[in-house]
Amino acid sequence: MSRVPLFENHSIAGRVENELILLDESIERIAANIYEPFKNEMTATFICLDGEARIKVNMVEYSIEPSRVIIVRFGQTCQISGVSENLRCRVILMSRNFSDGLF
Repeated sequence: MSRVPLFENHSIAGRVENELILLDESIERIAANIYEPFKNEMTATFICLDGEARIKVNMVEYSIEPSRVIIVRFGQTCQISGVSENLRCRVILMSRNFSDGLF
């Protein structure tokens, strides 16, 4: 299982220090190198705007399509198993410290 710095060099739409980050871009850039399972180092919320994807969380596969949201918590194993060509999503990243206060 790899540790991937998921969101380095991506279009950051908003940021509150290193506690909360909003990404606004197509998932191709996000998913390009993460078809292998990885352990999530932040809590990530994926909000699907267009297209669809299949994402495994702790080896259980989920489908995401417009108007669906998927949350991958800190420490969970994640794997993107497929994306459509037109997939667009917003991603909200929260540090462990930030998300522990919410959940």
